[in-house]
Amino acid sequence: MFDRASYLIMRHLEFLNLLCEVSRLIIKYATKHDVDRVSLESANRDKIISILIGFHDQINQLFKNTTKENIKNHGLDEILRTWALESEQKIEYIQALDTQILELLNQEKQKTKDDIQNVYLNRRKISGYNLSNVK
Repeated sequence: MFDRASYLIMRHLEFLNLLCEVSRLIIKYATKHDVDRVSLESANRDKIISILIGFHDQINQLFKNTTKENIKNHGLDEILRTWALESEQKIEYIQALDTQILELLNQEKQKTKDDIQNVYLNRRKISGYNLSNVK
């Protein structure tokens, strides 16, 4: 049980680090207005989150029927506390990155909306000069 728990916890933390890295990549590409890369990295990020949920569920399932005394006897209590603390810190950092991502995406959304509006208005202006429709 100790080996399995250690493995799952380490993998969970590795994927949390990977999630941080991918979130930073999304910010980088969003800053450069590279929408295709933002979309690609967002899809990767979704997959990482699914994997993280799987690891978290496996860890919960592993300790579901285990008593506190048994956890303490195996020396897992300190590991679980450390894991919880590290996970919490990483999640807070990821939430801050998410806020930045949302701000950048909202800026891009507004820019796209303005561009569409300008194209529409320009077409309306130009249609008034189209003499082929005159009878």
